[in-house]
Amino acid sequence: MIWAVDVKNREPREPGEIIAEEPSLSFWMRLVRGPIFVTSLTSVFTFLGTVLLFRQLGEHEAGILTLMLAMIQFGVMLGGLGQPTLIQRLYSYSMGDEFDWMRDLVITNFIAFPLTLLLAFFARMVYGLTLKYSLLVFFLSILQLSILTESRMLNAVRNYSWASVLMRVPNSLLIIPGLLLSLFEIDQKLDLTLTLYTVVTLFISIFGLFILNRVRFRGHRIVSLSERRSGFVFLFTQSSYSLPEQGVVALGGGLLDPIRLATYGAVAPLLKPFDMLTDVLRNVLTTELIHLQLQQLRRLVAGLWTTGLIASLFTIAAGPILIDWLYSGRYTAGKALIPWLAVAGLFRLLEVFPRSHIIGQSVQRTLRRFVLWQSISAALLLSGGLALIQKNSVIGIAWTMAAIQLIRFLISELFYRRELQKPA
Repeated sequence: MIWAVDVKNREPREPGEIIAEEPSLSFWMRLVRGPIFVTSLTSVFTFLGTVLLFRQLGEHEAGILTLMLAMIQFGVMLGGLGQPTLIQRLYSYSMGDEFDWMRDLVITNFIAFPLTLLLAFFARMVYGLTLKYSLLVFFLSILQLSILTESRMLNAVRNYSWASVLMRVPNSLLIIPGLLLSLFEIDQKLDLTLTLYTVVTLFISIFGLFILNRVRFRGHRIVSLSERRSGFVFLFTQSSYSLPEQGVVALGGGLLDPIRLATYGAVAPLLKPFDMLTDVLRNVLTTELIHLQLQQLRRLVAGLWTTGLIASLFTIAAGPILIDWLYSGRYTAGKALIPWLAVAGLFRLLEVFPRSHIIGQSVQRTLRRFVLWQSISAALLLSGGLALIQKNSVIGIAWTMAAIQLIRFLISELFYRRELQKPA
């Protein structure tokens, strides 16, 4: 049985029962403290691992690693066809464990095979990746899609901490190859990094099956074909969400040499706090807004604005100092990117509430219109970003990212405000 929570008395409620009182900030803090602790800890390891790798890898290898990680996320997005988000939404509305989560997971991966294979071929043709690296893009895309789907299934039963563990641990364990490269003389540094990353990702995907088997029963129903078709809309919500991170990097990878792309990859870890908060809140809110049945959460929004502004100002002030200290004078050109990336991080965080409300509660017609406007704006801004990157090199990536995040926030806020005006 999936339970909602009575905000005032902290007593369990049946799913779908309306709670009229807006939750306090302490309620949300208690709800997210587990996943935030997990993501904070893993984000520290991810940050340290990334720094160690970029200190030890040559700039050409660092650029290839940045590109491959972006392509893998593209593979997860395209191959998934919006199915993980659809599954979370359906499982959240479900009464009890009526779905056979194992069969749904296998079918989701099966659907992803042709598109992820096509992406691997694209990466080989366009970016000149070797056959070995292209196959790794394919294999890791499938594994990470499995992890994403497992995480969404756990979110649906409000097991946010384990869901965060699954999503965060693979990248956080990049610290292992980072430490090995720092302690030992190794010739094939990039190959070792990718091999260990693949082994860790495979292990986490299997561990996710173990956790799901412990916390969910296997029902008799599977997500139907018609339901899966309706889930395609979430592919576009996810694509508009991922374009600023992976799309712009992939675009830059086709225009800039790996050494210049490595400059962006070295600075990007400064945005990990924004990513951490955004991912936790997005996963929690998509489920909780279904159960709480509330339209406005002014206290939560005020908390997001306060947190985002403080984090942005701190990143702008401390970022250049951290870059000098972490990389010992390397990647100094990345300092110019920091203010723009901080702005992008701010609007990424602020958008989490209106987007979660739209994805969790809006009808298909609203979702399709939302996706259309998000996709059109992203496509137009990426087209402009193409010219910016060609003319201004790596800082054009930061400008494009900031612009996309801002417009994306404005569109989400507009649709959310319109939803508030509809009669209950």
